[in-house]
Order: sequence, then C-alpha cells, then structure tokens
Amino acid sequence: MKRRSDTDTEDRELFRGFGTFFVGFGNFFSGSGIRYAWGMTLLDAQQYDPAKEKRRKFKIALTVAAVLVLAVLGWMYRNWPEEHAVDRFFDALQKQDYEQAYGIYFHDPSWRQHVQKYAQYTYADFYRDWGPGGEWGLVKSHRTYGSASTKDGVVVEVVVNDRADRARMFVQKSDKTLTVYPY
Repeated sequence: MKRRSDTDTEDRELFRGFGTFFVGFGNFFSGSGIRYAWGMTLLDAQQYDPAKEKRRKFKIALTVAAVLVLAVLGWMYRNWPEEHAVDRFFDALQKQDYEQAYGIYFHDPSWRQHVQKYAQYTYADFYRDWGPGGEWGLVKSHRTYGSASTKDGVVVEVVVNDRADRARMFVQKSDKTLTVYPY
C-alpha cells in the first residue's frame, strides 16, 4: 500500500512532465496574463492586493471608454469626406471662383484641358445655374446642416445665405462628383 506522501510526489512529477510538454504553449500564452501553477498548491497562492485589482479595473474601464468614444466619433464623422467636398464647392462659389467650383463639381481640377468630356453640363450651363443669376444668387454664407448616407453616395444639406430652404447636394462616393439632389 502506498503512503499519501508517495502519491503526492508522483502527482507532482506527473505535472512537471506536463509542464515541460506544454512549454511552447506556455510561451504562447505568456503575454495574456495567464499564469501557470504547475506544482503549486492552494496555500502557495499570492496574497490578494486590492490596489492591483483597482488598477486592473481602472484600465478595463478606461479601455472600454476609449473604444466607445472612438466609435461615437467614427459614427459622427462617417460622411466627413463628402461633407468636405461640398464645403469646398460652396467656398469656391462664395469666392465667386466659378471655374474652380465647376472643377470641384466634377472632381476634375484640370477640366479645361478636356472640355468635351463635360458636354452634357457645360460651364455656361453651370454658370447660369450657380452664378449670380442662379437659384441661390450670390453665395455670401453657407454652412453644412447635415448629411445622410445612401447606397451609392451621401446627401449633404447646406444652408445657403441663411435661407429657410436648403441646398441638397448628392456626392457620389466612388468618384466624389457632385450633383443637385432632386428630392
């Protein structure tokens, strides 16, 4: 019959064998904070440190808060590139630089080199629609009111000259061209 101490010694030797077998896995999990206690009993456990636990909880709360803040900011600025394109367009109109505004409208700053490409909506038509005699008149002020994503692009609402009705511009996501949103 085996004595109790002989069994304990055999169990410890068995666990040491597993410890050497799983050395590669122990190194894999070493950065995760998991500690292996091969050959350690319950009475050998570390003393509870409330300050360490408080720091751990603070780090977790800080990480969760940072992720939430980043998620909210990402959602709030999801349409920023399209809103920025519309803002640049109305800035050019406000400066009465209609040629630059026409280039922004088609997302082609070198549009003068290939005018035939835009034969459906010529610069003269653009100037008639967006110039001093157009629907919005001379643009003296503008601000982005809001935006909404659609399947193919973003609709950006702009308050022009503090008027009650807003200009709705559709920005194609694929190539950043602008059009007037009809609805």
